[in-house]
Amino acid sequence: MSRQPSLSIYARYVDDIFILTTDKNEADKIFEEINNIDPNINFTIEYPNNETALSLLDFTVKINPLNSKPEFEFYQKKIRKPIFVNAASAIPLQQKRNYITNEIKRITERCSDDTSLRKNIDKFEHKLETNGYPRDFIRNNIRKKRTQKNKYDNKEYFYLKIPFISNSVDNKIKRIFQKEGIPLRLAHRSFTLRNYLKRHPGPQMCTLNNCPIQNNEICTITGCIYKIKCKNCQECYIGSTKRSLHTRLLEHLKSNKSSVHQHLTKCQPNNTTHSYTIETSVIDRDPDPINLRFLEALHIKNIKPAINSKEEFHFIDPLLF
Repeated sequence: MSRQPSLSIYARYVDDIFILTTDKNEADKIFEEINNIDPNINFTIEYPNNETALSLLDFTVKINPLNSKPEFEFYQKKIRKPIFVNAASAIPLQQKRNYITNEIKRITERCSDDTSLRKNIDKFEHKLETNGYPRDFIRNNIRKKRTQKNKYDNKEYFYLKIPFISNSVDNKIKRIFQKEGIPLRLAHRSFTLRNYLKRHPGPQMCTLNNCPIQNNEICTITGCIYKIKCKNCQECYIGSTKRSLHTRLLEHLKSNKSSVHQHLTKCQPNNTTHSYTIETSVIDRDPDPINLRFLEALHIKNIKPAINSKEEFHFIDPLLF
């Protein structure tokens, strides 16, 4: 009867397995056995280097020869380029700070002593400089934050997902919650150039008969904030739709309950064909229905459209605090 291999540690993450055993011969036996389990699954094996260190994922583990205790250090492959979110990229400043904070936390959690931690933090600072971050910004967001203690460290954070408007809007929202002692973190949906090109391949010409929109390049647009202006009195209406714009506009013109229809029948009473003289435009877009509703409230608050009904103003205060 063959002797079972000796294992003191067995850990697996997806298809990476970490094993701690007595010597190389034991490791080879284990490697041979797991490769014989299924002919369709083939493992490869890596041994510790001359310093008895082995790298896995984003950390390196080393057994200290003096006390036989494991030591850990942050690890990145040498072929990996020093790329980070560039300082000039068009994303919120707070989001860049969050990326930096998360990376520092990742490095800190994978270093078991101050020497390796300081070495890897220095490498990260150099990476930030390479990607255009000023020294003062690095100092304020790395060195000072490492010594500061967050008063919410032992509390559970609340997350609020809203569309990004500006850093000043984010700060105002945070201050509202801070006054009430609520630890808040804002989440913004990232929208890359790839997403934009994928979702918006280009304007499509309208094929709808008797479409009420004069600019037929915007007829098929979905997920947008739109403005309808009455050319007779210049008053306007602000709305949002997830469907095509001309579909939503036809509903406004045909429904007696619509505030747009009610206004036009009073403002243009001599129109018997219902071909009202209006101007329709797209003023904002977002594929996320929640963000779309929030943006609609912002535009109604700023523009104050006279055609919108009083009921349509009721949802503004809860959304905009």
